[in-house]
Amino acid sequence: MATNAQDFSYNRLADGTYRRYLRTVPKHRYRCVNANMYPEEEHPLPFSWDGKTLDWIIWRYIVDNGIKQPDLIRAQVAGHIEALKSEGESATDEIAHARRRLAEVGQERAFYQR
Repeated sequence: MATNAQDFSYNRLADGTYRRYLRTVPKHRYRCVNANMYPEEEHPLPFSWDGKTLDWIIWRYIVDNGIKQPDLIRAQVAGHIEALKSEGESATDEIAHARRRLAEVGQERAFYQR
């Protein structure tokens, strides 16, 4: 099995030396790029999140605030459908748009994980 230089990571040991190890799971991080671009504005801390940690936090939020409360989701969907009907749009178009957008988000996330 051939490995590239980017397949390895390094740990700094207490004596100051470095130990190289092969990464088995690709690491990904999310960071707020606006923190550096707009330092005068307030930004949530930390600016950078480990990918696994942030993914877990997001899924925990989805489970706690969505999956465990299906009535809340139904009420929000019904309200959104009514708002679309009052504007003369159909819910089918909105669902198709949401599916396309979710696919784009999935592709973008996969890109950043590489």
